[in-house]
Amino acid sequence: MTVAKAAGVAASASSPTRPAPEGGLIARIPPSLPPHEFLAAHLENIGMTATEWGKLIGIDRSTASRLLRGERKFNTGHVRKTAEVLNLEASLLI
Repeated sequence: MTVAKAAGVAASASSPTRPAPEGGLIARIPPSLPPHEFLAAHLENIGMTATEWGKLIGIDRSTASRLLRGERKFNTGHVRKTAEVLNLEASLLI
């Protein structure tokens, strides 16, 4: 089962669209997801692992996994760096 399916995320015409960092793919994600579920689904949509995301924002694999499972809360550094490297609005991660 994929992370997006586990989080109950499905692409549909009624979902808002958000461009992926490359600008080519479109991620359709309901805006009502908790930040960790939104990010997990978004990373899956763009084909990025938790380890790859963690390296981009300067955290280890274990911390990245705990954040994406909702076992830890995002801090301001996580939000800022993630928004910057993935070209997302920071408000989606709060």
